[in-house]
Amino acid sequence: MDYSLTAQTIFDGKQAKTTLEDAVFELLEAAYAELDLDFELCFDEYDRSVEIDLDTNVPYPWEPSMEIRRQIEGYGFSTVLWNFPDGGEGIEEIRGNEPRRIKRYKPRELGCGMGYQHIHYPGIGYVDRRFNEEKWMQAYGKFRADKRISERTRATDDHKNAST
Repeated sequence: MDYSLTAQTIFDGKQAKTTLEDAVFELLEAAYAELDLDFELCFDEYDRSVEIDLDTNVPYPWEPSMEIRRQIEGYGFSTVLWNFPDGGEGIEEIRGNEPRRIKRYKPRELGCGMGYQHIHYPGIGYVDRRFNEEKWMQAYGKFRADKRISERTRATDDHKNAST
């Protein structure tokens, strides 16, 4: 029998999640109180990421600031993903420092396959047709650093190597 799984371990994990939820709530409340954001946290151990599943419908093109994204990432996560409720177009997400985009799609009306055609902007990531590069770069581009992508990849690789 494996005794490493104890009641105390479970309680400690639950307390850690609650502490992080409180910290994220305080960050969001301080910056975006008018939005009354509600969310749940999920974690992916395989890549050390956290997902913030928003329960509040926030219209496109709203995104959390890069400062908030980095503060949450600073808790030791390789990536912070923001998932938005389905507003009719499909599930939307923000992956790390990339722009908000449609993640899951409705079937295309013409041709086979699923979804909207994504456009890849080097250094920005994949976006959908609503994306306005000029406005996004004015609001968020100054905070992007290509080295952040390599640091995130390296952190994920280090975690994978440590677990093998």
